[in-house]
Amino acid sequence: MKPIGTIRLESPRLQFRRFQKGDEMMMFINYCNNQEVTRYLTWSPHEDLQVTHEFLDAILEKYNDPYFFAWAIIDKKSQQLIGSIDFVKINKNLNEGEIGYVLSEAYWNQGFMSEALNTITNFSFNKADFKRIIIRADARNLASMRVQEKCGYHIDGIEEDVLQPGQKDLIDIVSRSLSKEEYLTRIKR
Repeated sequence: MKPIGTIRLESPRLQFRRFQKGDEMMMFINYCNNQEVTRYLTWSPHEDLQVTHEFLDAILEKYNDPYFFAWAIIDKKSQQLIGSIDFVKINKNLNEGEIGYVLSEAYWNQGFMSEALNTITNFSFNKADFKRIIIRADARNLASMRVQEKCGYHIDGIEEDVLQPGQKDLIDIVSRSLSKEEYLTRIKR
Protein backbone atom coordinates (compact mmCIF):
# COMPACT_ATOMS: atom_id res chain seq x y z
CA MET A 1 0.00 0.00 0.00
CA LYS A 2 1.34 3.39 -0.95
CA PRO A 3 1.38 6.27 1.58
CA ILE A 4 -0.29 8.84 -0.69
CA GLY A 5 -3.09 9.97 1.61
CA THR A 6 -6.31 11.66 0.59
CA ILE A 7 -5.87 13.15 -2.88
CA ARG A 8 -8.42 14.95 -5.07
CA LEU A 9 -10.45 12.66 -7.31
CA GLU A 10 -13.32 13.09 -9.75
CA SER A 11 -16.08 11.05 -11.32
CA PRO A 12 -18.68 12.17 -13.86
CA ARG A 13 -20.97 13.84 -11.27
CA LEU A 14 -18.81 14.02 -8.15
CA GLN A 15 -15.63 15.53 -6.77
CA PHE A 16 -13.74 13.99 -3.87
CA ARG A 17 -11.57 16.23 -1.73
CA ARG A 18 -10.22 16.55 1.76
CA PHE A 19 -12.56 17.98 4.34
CA GLN A 20 -11.73 21.57 5.28
CA LYS A 21 -12.59 24.15 7.90
CA GLY A 22 -16.03 25.54 7.20
CA ASP A 23 -17.50 22.23 5.98
CA GLU A 24 -19.33 21.57 9.24
CA MET A 25 -22.51 23.46 8.30
CA MET A 26 -23.07 21.50 5.06
CA MET A 27 -22.15 18.26 6.86
CA PHE A 28 -24.62 18.99 9.66
CA ILE A 29 -27.48 20.03 7.36
CA ASN A 30 -26.96 17.43 4.63
CA TYR A 31 -26.32 14.29 6.65
CA CYS A 32 -24.87 14.47 10.17
CA ASN A 33 -28.12 15.64 11.78
CA ASN A 34 -30.45 13.31 9.85
CA GLN A 35 -31.90 10.39 11.85
CA GLU A 36 -32.77 8.50 8.65
CA VAL A 37 -29.25 8.87 7.21
CA THR A 38 -27.52 7.72 10.41
CA ARG A 39 -29.99 4.90 11.19
CA TYR A 40 -27.56 2.12 10.23
CA LEU A 41 -24.28 3.85 11.07
CA THR A 42 -21.99 3.42 14.06
CA TRP A 43 -22.66 7.01 15.17
CA SER A 44 -25.86 8.79 16.16
CA PRO A 45 -27.25 11.97 14.56
CA HIS A 46 -25.40 15.06 15.70
CA GLU A 47 -27.59 17.02 18.11
CA ASP A 48 -26.04 20.36 17.28
CA LEU A 49 -23.45 22.04 15.08
CA GLN A 50 -20.81 21.87 17.83
CA VAL A 51 -20.78 18.05 17.63
CA THR A 52 -20.21 18.24 13.87
CA HIS A 53 -17.48 20.86 14.40
CA GLU A 54 -15.66 18.51 16.79
CA PHE A 55 -16.18 15.59 14.41
CA LEU A 56 -14.66 17.65 11.57
CA ASP A 57 -11.70 18.74 13.73
CA ALA A 58 -10.94 15.08 14.48
CA ILE A 59 -10.83 14.35 10.74
CA LEU A 60 -8.66 17.36 9.92
CA GLU A 61 -6.08 16.37 12.55
CA LYS A 62 -5.47 13.07 10.77
CA TYR A 63 -4.63 14.40 7.31
CA ASN A 64 -0.89 14.54 8.13
CA ASP A 65 -0.91 10.73 8.16
CA PRO A 66 -0.17 9.50 4.61
CA TYR A 67 -2.22 6.37 5.35
CA PHE A 68 -5.34 8.37 6.23
CA PHE A 69 -7.96 8.37 3.49
CA ALA A 70 -11.16 10.41 4.03
CA TRP A 71 -13.00 12.27 1.30
CA ALA A 72 -15.78 14.82 1.32
CA ILE A 73 -18.16 13.96 -1.52
CA ILE A 74 -19.11 17.07 -3.52
CA ASP A 75 -21.93 17.22 -6.07
CA LYS A 76 -20.38 18.98 -9.08
CA LYS A 77 -23.69 20.51 -10.15
CA SER A 78 -24.66 22.16 -6.85
CA GLN A 79 -21.18 22.27 -5.25
CA GLN A 80 -22.83 20.90 -2.08
CA LEU A 81 -20.97 18.59 0.28
CA ILE A 82 -23.34 15.62 0.18
CA GLY A 83 -21.51 12.87 2.04
CA SER A 84 -18.26 11.19 2.86
CA ILE A 85 -16.35 8.03 2.07
CA ASP A 86 -13.31 6.90 3.97
CA PHE A 87 -11.22 4.03 5.23
CA VAL A 88 -12.38 3.42 8.78
CA LYS A 89 -9.71 0.73 9.34
CA ILE A 90 -6.45 -0.03 7.59
CA ASN A 91 -4.20 -3.06 8.01
CA LYS A 92 -0.81 -2.11 6.54
CA ASN A 93 0.57 -5.64 7.02
CA LEU A 94 -2.14 -7.14 4.83
CA ASN A 95 -2.50 -4.10 2.53
CA GLU A 96 -6.23 -3.98 3.13
CA GLY A 97 -8.74 -1.49 4.40
CA GLU A 98 -12.35 -1.21 5.45
CA ILE A 99 -14.47 1.45 3.77
CA GLY A 100 -17.33 3.36 5.36
CA TYR A 101 -19.61 5.86 3.66
CA VAL A 102 -22.57 8.16 4.21
CA LEU A 103 -24.73 10.13 1.77
CA SER A 104 -27.32 12.89 2.10
CA GLU A 105 -30.87 11.53 1.88
CA ALA A 106 -31.64 13.98 -0.96
CA TYR A 107 -29.15 12.04 -3.13
CA TRP A 108 -30.35 8.51 -2.39
CA ASN A 109 -31.49 6.16 -5.18
CA GLN A 110 -29.79 8.15 -7.94
CA GLY A 111 -26.56 6.13 -8.30
CA PHE A 112 -24.37 8.66 -6.46
CA MET A 113 -23.11 6.22 -3.83
CA SER A 114 -22.31 3.55 -6.42
CA GLU A 115 -20.40 6.19 -8.38
CA ALA A 116 -18.52 7.20 -5.24
CA LEU A 117 -17.69 3.63 -4.21
CA ASN A 118 -16.52 2.74 -7.72
CA THR A 119 -14.26 5.82 -7.77
CA ILE A 120 -12.68 5.07 -4.39
CA THR A 121 -12.35 1.37 -5.23
CA ASN A 122 -10.49 2.28 -8.43
CA PHE A 123 -8.22 4.69 -6.52
CA SER A 124 -7.55 2.10 -3.82
CA PHE A 125 -6.39 -0.60 -6.21
CA ASN A 126 -4.78 1.43 -8.99
CA LYS A 127 -3.18 4.32 -7.12
CA ALA A 128 -2.84 3.36 -3.43
CA ASP A 129 -2.12 -0.31 -4.25
CA PHE A 130 -4.47 -1.91 -1.72
CA LYS A 131 -4.76 -5.70 -2.08
CA ARG A 132 -8.25 -6.02 -0.60
CA ILE A 133 -11.13 -3.79 0.48
CA ILE A 134 -13.70 -4.76 3.08
CA ILE A 135 -17.12 -3.24 3.76
CA ARG A 136 -19.11 -4.13 6.86
CA ALA A 137 -22.73 -3.00 7.05
CA ASP A 138 -25.91 -3.50 9.02
CA ALA A 139 -27.83 -6.31 7.31
CA ARG A 140 -31.02 -4.21 7.45
CA ASN A 141 -29.45 -1.53 5.23
CA LEU A 142 -30.70 -2.96 1.94
CA ALA A 143 -29.76 0.12 -0.10
CA SER A 144 -26.14 -0.18 1.01
CA MET A 145 -26.20 -3.91 0.19
CA ARG A 146 -27.33 -3.06 -3.37
CA VAL A 147 -24.53 -0.49 -3.76
CA GLN A 148 -21.92 -3.02 -2.66
CA GLU A 149 -23.29 -5.74 -4.98
CA LYS A 150 -23.43 -3.32 -7.91
CA CYS A 151 -19.77 -2.42 -7.32
CA GLY A 152 -18.67 -6.08 -7.30
CA TYR A 153 -18.22 -6.71 -3.58
CA HIS A 154 -19.10 -10.26 -2.52
CA ILE A 155 -20.31 -11.57 0.84
CA ASP A 156 -17.62 -13.07 3.06
CA GLY A 157 -19.85 -13.75 6.02
CA ILE A 158 -22.46 -12.53 8.46
CA GLU A 159 -21.75 -11.69 12.09
CA GLU A 160 -24.89 -12.27 14.12
CA ASP A 161 -26.06 -10.40 17.22
CA VAL A 162 -23.44 -7.65 17.20
CA LEU A 163 -23.72 -4.58 19.42
CA GLN A 164 -22.45 -1.66 17.35
CA PRO A 165 -21.30 1.62 18.94
CA GLY A 166 -24.20 4.03 19.12
CA GLN A 167 -26.79 1.26 18.73
CA LYS A 168 -29.12 -0.14 21.39
CA ASP A 169 -30.13 -3.38 19.71
CA LEU A 170 -28.14 -6.40 18.58
CA ILE A 171 -27.81 -6.46 14.81
CA ASP A 172 -26.40 -8.68 12.09
CA ILE A 173 -23.40 -7.34 10.18
CA VAL A 174 -22.75 -8.39 6.60
CA SER A 175 -19.08 -8.43 5.69
CA ARG A 176 -18.18 -8.05 2.02
CA SER A 177 -14.89 -7.70 0.23
CA LEU A 178 -13.23 -7.24 -3.12
CA SER A 179 -9.64 -8.15 -3.92
CA LYS A 180 -7.45 -6.31 -6.39
CA GLU A 181 -7.36 -9.42 -8.60
CA GLU A 182 -11.16 -9.70 -8.58
CA TYR A 183 -11.47 -5.99 -9.36
CA LEU A 184 -9.02 -6.11 -12.28
CA THR A 185 -10.79 -9.18 -13.71
CA ARG A 186 -14.16 -7.45 -13.32
CA ILE A 187 -13.17 -4.24 -15.13
CA LYS A 188 -11.61 -6.15 -18.04
CA ARG A 189 -14.96 -7.75 -18.90
